[in-house]
Amino acid sequence: MGSEARLVSATNIREVAAWCGGMMVEEIDPFDDAVTNLAFNLKTETDIDRAHIGDTIIRNHNGTFQLWKKE
Repeated sequence: MGSEARLVSATNIREVAAWCGGMMVEEIDPFDDAVTNLAFNLKTETDIDRAHIGDTIIRNHNGTFQLWKKE
């Protein structure tokens, strides 16, 4: 199996979460509790990480996932 990467966007966040076995979460803005943002938790090789819009999820050749955070 080859490696594959997907960029998380507002339009595909639920699809990418399902693809990597992630669990959707809704974050509340710490400065304005009326503002929420979608994200998801996913299991990586070494930890549980949280992905946000703009991050990239990579499925490695061995089937494990890696998270690259946007800068």
